[in-house]
Parts: sequence; structure tokens; C-alpha cells
Amino acid sequence: SSSAGILEKHTFQAPFDHVEPNGNRGVSKDFKTGGVSSVSTNFLRLTPDRQSKKGAVWSRKPLGVSTFSSVLEFRISGQGKKFFGDGMAIWFMQQAYYVEGEFHGSVEKFTGFGVILDTFKNTETLAYHKDVSLVYNDGKQTVETMMEKKVGCDANIRYHEDRGDFSVTSASRIKVVVVEGTTATVSVDAKNDGNFVECASIELPFDASWA
Repeated sequence: SSSAGILEKHTFQAPFDHVEPNGNRGVSKDFKTGGVSSVSTNFLRLTPDRQSKKGAVWSRKPLGVSTFSSVLEFRISGQGKKFFGDGMAIWFMQQAYYVEGEFHGSVEKFTGFGVILDTFKNTETLAYHKDVSLVYNDGKQTVETMMEKKVGCDANIRYHEDRGDFSVTSASRIKVVVVEGTTATVSVDAKNDGNFVECASIELPFDASWA
């Protein structure tokens, strides 16, 4: 038999009523925000619609399980139709605190995997661009080798304010399923309508206890 429950220490949702010791609003006592991120009662904003801004929210607790699923509802939006930010990433790694880096917000060397939501099509990487990508690092990979081994798919997950279906309630969802710490699968619900489409899956070169 098997059973599943919510990992409360790894879950956050609005309304956000937690207050940090510095007086700022937070998502919960189990998560820390960093960079330019800001928390309002009804949403967490990682960055404003401005150039060269970075923000993060990071779990303070280890997962402690090897099989789990994680769902994030989010919106990537702004005024620009052609020129806009690089997107965001969801990281699952052996790192107890957030360290800002240049690889979609993360440092280059880590143990774990990430889901990259890349909304900007760089000219030099256009041939292998994916809107959603899975990457992993065993602590030895460079950005170049991670990107060579990435798997992913395209998904319409960026809203600009002139897009026909844009509204203040527009959102997307990402679901990540990890089985025995060795297989990671990501699915995308681009319009937040309950229609998850499997995007990509990878075998992780770790033992089941890494998380």
C-alpha cells in the first residue's frame, strides 16, 4: 500500500500573512525570499518588469523524501512583445540556502536538477531553444554540458499585456514528479485549465537519498 500527503513545510499559497523578523511580509516561516522579490497578501513577485532584476524564494528545509510531486502556479508577464526577460527556474538541489548566480538565478555547480522556463530566444542559441527545459548537475557539469544534455519542450507560457487572452487572472502551471530520486518528469498546464501535457523526463545520476 502507499499513501501521499502534503509536505506542509514545502508548500505555500496565498493569502500570505507571515511576517519576517525584519518586518517584511513572507510566504511562510519555512521559505526565505531574496533579491528583489516582494510578497503581497495575494501574490509573490520575483521580479518587476524591469531589466537585470533577480529574485528568489527558497525552502529552508530539506525535502526528506525521494518520491514526490510539486506543482507551481505562476505568471510570466510584462508589457514587451519582442524584448523581455529571461524567465525563471525551479531548482531542486542540495543547497540549504540561496546563492545568486548567472545560470537562471543559480550557481553553476550544484547537485540536483532544475526546470528552466526560458522566455527569451537568444539568437546564438535559437537552434536548440526550448521554452521549458530539464537540466541536472552532479556537481561536475558546466553550464555548457548541462545545456548539451537538456531535454524539454515548447509551451506558450509568457503573457504580454496586448495578448488576446491576457487578464489579471492569467496563469500557467508546472508539475514536477520525482520517482525514487532517480527519475524526474515535468508537465505543463500552459493556460491553468487543468490540461497538463507531459513535456520531458530525465534519469538522474544520483542515489535515491540525494534529496
